[in-house]
Amino acid sequence: MKIITQLLFLFLATTIYSQNKGDNFRKNGDLEKAIRAYSTEYFTNKNDAKNTYKLASTYSLMYQKDSAFHYLKIALKNDTRLWALADNDFYPLTKDTRWNGIENLQFKKFQVKNGKIKNQTYAKQLIRLIIKDQALDYQQDMARNYFMKNGKAPHWFYPIMQQKKEIASDNFAKMKQLVKEYGLSLIHI
Repeated sequence: MKIITQLLFLFLATTIYSQNKGDNFRKNGDLEKAIRAYSTEYFTNKNDAKNTYKLASTYSLMYQKDSAFHYLKIALKNDTRLWALADNDFYPLTKDTRWNGIENLQFKKFQVKNGKIKNQTYAKQLIRLIIKDQALDYQQDMARNYFMKNGKAPHWFYPIMQQKKEIASDNFAKMKQLVKEYGLSLIHI
């Protein structure tokens, strides 16, 4: 019994360490090392949907779309929430035709668990605005970290902020259009 307890403790400690290690690498902008850490954990425990989700989102940030979709499908297998559809880490995937499949499946699972969404088209459009609005947040955080470390903004900060400004302007116009088309009422389930 003592050996089993020690093995269980070792397994749990390794799992927590791998995720924290991956999280730390990601937080510090070293996405390749984060992927290695999350991958190590994945092959140790394929049932850890949270780690698999982090692996998928990190691949997405690196625009490695095939790997991102592969692990995202695995991570969402038993997930009935719509959260992933609004996660800005997955913005690079949204223009890929496979994203529609992810989106449709998550909406279907959500509705099976929570009931039919009154206006699914409106709900999808709002979620798409959210994910787009938060696009480049990771890069903005990396620029902030760079500034804190070096006392100046990195050269790539300025085009990112310009893109964020353009996205916000575009989203505002689309939101006005949606309100005009659907009104201010909330989407009732």
